Amino acid sequence: MAENRILLWSRDPKDTDGYICMPTKEHIPKGRPNWTPDTCPKCGAACWRRPGQEEMEKSGAVALCTGCALKMIHVAGGVA
Repeated sequence: MAENRILLWSRDPKDTDGYICMPTKEHIPKGRPNWTPDTCPKCGAACWRRPGQEEMEKSGAVALCTGCALKMIHVAGGVA
Protein backbone atom coordinates (compact mmCIF):
# COMPACT_ATOMS: atom_id res chain seq x y z
CA MET A 1 0.00 0.00 0.00
CA ALA A 2 1.33 3.46 -0.92
CA GLU A 3 2.06 5.85 1.92
CA ASN A 4 0.44 9.32 1.84
CA ARG A 5 2.52 12.27 2.96
CA ILE A 6 1.31 15.81 3.47
CA LEU A 7 3.78 18.51 2.47
CA LEU A 8 4.03 21.40 4.94
CA TRP A 9 6.46 24.30 4.86
CA SER A 10 6.96 27.70 6.46
CA ARG A 11 5.17 30.50 4.70
CA ASP A 12 7.30 32.73 2.53
CA PRO A 13 6.35 36.45 2.50
CA LYS A 14 5.54 36.24 -1.22
CA ASP A 15 3.22 33.20 -0.85
CA THR A 16 -0.49 33.66 -1.57
CA ASP A 17 -3.57 31.65 -0.60
CA GLY A 18 -3.17 28.42 1.39
CA TYR A 19 -4.11 27.62 4.98
CA ILE A 20 -2.88 28.84 8.34
CA CYS A 21 -2.77 26.15 11.04
CA MET A 22 -4.08 27.71 14.25
CA PRO A 23 -3.08 25.84 17.42
CA THR A 24 -6.08 24.54 19.36
CA LYS A 25 -6.77 25.23 23.02
CA GLU A 26 -7.29 21.48 23.39
CA HIS A 27 -3.60 20.90 22.66
CA ILE A 28 -2.19 24.15 24.09
CA PRO A 29 -4.65 25.19 26.83
CA LYS A 30 -2.76 28.24 28.11
CA GLY A 31 -1.41 29.51 24.79
CA ARG A 32 1.50 31.93 24.66
CA PRO A 33 1.76 35.52 25.95
CA ASN A 34 1.20 37.15 22.53
CA TRP A 35 -1.57 34.79 21.29
CA THR A 36 -5.25 35.76 21.40
CA PRO A 37 -8.30 33.47 21.52
CA ASP A 38 -10.02 32.70 18.23
CA THR A 39 -12.42 30.14 16.77
CA CYS A 40 -12.01 27.86 13.74
CA PRO A 41 -14.53 29.09 11.15
CA LYS A 42 -14.99 25.55 9.79
CA CYS A 43 -15.59 23.42 12.92
CA GLY A 44 -15.90 25.97 15.74
CA ALA A 45 -12.93 24.64 17.75
CA ALA A 46 -11.36 27.03 20.26
CA CYS A 47 -8.00 28.13 18.81
CA TRP A 48 -5.21 30.63 19.22
CA ARG A 49 -4.53 33.52 16.83
CA ARG A 50 -0.81 34.24 16.51
CA PRO A 51 1.06 37.43 15.59
CA GLY A 52 1.47 37.88 11.85
CA GLN A 53 -1.68 35.97 10.99
CA GLU A 54 -3.44 39.12 9.73
CA GLU A 55 -0.76 39.70 7.09
CA MET A 56 -1.08 36.12 5.85
CA GLU A 57 -4.87 36.47 5.65
CA LYS A 58 -4.47 39.66 3.58
CA SER A 59 -2.57 37.56 1.00
CA GLY A 60 -5.47 35.11 0.76
CA ALA A 61 -4.59 32.51 3.39
CA VAL A 62 -7.45 31.02 5.41
CA ALA A 63 -6.96 30.45 9.14
CA LEU A 64 -8.33 27.10 10.36
CA CYS A 65 -7.64 24.88 13.35
CA THR A 66 -4.75 22.55 12.63
CA GLY A 67 -7.06 19.54 12.17
CA CYS A 68 -9.27 21.30 9.60
CA ALA A 69 -6.27 22.78 7.79
CA LEU A 70 -4.68 19.35 7.41
CA LYS A 71 -7.97 17.93 6.11
CA MET A 72 -8.27 20.76 3.58
CA ILE A 73 -4.69 20.24 2.39
CA HIS A 74 -5.45 16.55 1.87
CA VAL A 75 -8.70 17.28 -0.01
CA ALA A 76 -7.03 19.96 -2.15
CA GLY A 77 -4.41 17.51 -3.35
CA GLY A 78 -1.53 18.55 -1.12
CA VAL A 79 -0.69 14.90 -0.54
CA ALA A 80 2.57 13.67 -2.03
